[in-house]
Amino acid sequence: MAALLRDHHLPQPDLESTHIRMEVGPFRIRWELHTEFVSWTFMHPALLDDFDKREPEPAITVVPQDWLAGLPGLCLTALHLWALPMRSLGAPALLKRGVAGRHPDRLFGG
Repeated sequence: MAALLRDHHLPQPDLESTHIRMEVGPFRIRWELHTEFVSWTFMHPALLDDFDKREPEPAITVVPQDWLAGLPGLCLTALHLWALPMRSLGAPALLKRGVAGRHPDRLFGG
């Protein structure tokens, strides 16, 4: 975490820190240090212009890949989650035509 913040000319975390939320260049990061594990959440605004033709870009693509590859330990789970403003997108019909139409095996709310 310290290297990422240093590389973006941001303040270093306190050595006692267990939770950090911060804007880091084009993304927001949430870092949580637990007794048994560390959790990382990366957030990035989605471009929804072509949502009915392609999935939004995952936030992980704007995180520095060399820094990400250098993280210690194993990744136990990873997922991409898009929180979409359904009212402004045209209700569930667009969702069904978009991501749900390309991935019928995934669960979607409406």
